Amino acid sequence: MNPSPDELRELWVSDSGEKRTDMRELIEQLEKKSRGFDRLVSRRDLRECLAGAAVAVLFLWFAARATNPVERAAHLWLAACGVWIVFFLLRYSRMSRKPAPEQTLEAYRQALVEKYDRQIRLLKNVKYWYILPLWLGQMLLCMDCLRRPHGVMTGLLVAALVTLVNAALWWLNEVAGVGYLRRQRAAARCDNDVHGQT
Repeated sequence: MNPSPDELRELWVSDSGEKRTDMRELIEQLEKKSRGFDRLVSRRDLRECLAGAAVAVLFLWFAARATNPVERAAHLWLAACGVWIVFFLLRYSRMSRKPAPEQTLEAYRQALVEKYDRQIRLLKNVKYWYILPLWLGQMLLCMDCLRRPHGVMTGLLVAALVTLVNAALWWLNEVAGVGYLRRQRAAARCDNDVHGQT
């Protein structure tokens, strides 16, 4: 049976020194797990922001050297996608909240579960805010290839390859990534249930 938040709070404020020590240790474990997860997410966000900035700079340079309007539009679109990814990730990462130090074990556990839930939502929507905009720009470049002499086969092959790579990115994020986060979230809930019963 899971303890209610009121039962956890009673344990927290009880006069038993052993119970207070156990609760402090459990909170410290949750804080450590939460900090580790925050570092993992921060490193991922930093990598994605650096990649987005590199995409923006590279495709702006390509746009300046483009020879026709379709190619220039595709490069400008992809540069804008790089900027969008940086903006979106920085904005999304600022919206998370941390529990106050005087909170209960349940509050810390709930904060960790909410962090997992936020990242699950982010990865489940990656097809809209990340993959689709980039794929559209890449397809515009493939259309430009189709206009060139003997470019039909090249354009179709590149379009198929780009689509496969983007499908793999979708799978890595929405299937593998979300699956991993769901397992971690379930473990955080189970840890609390086990500790609550002891």
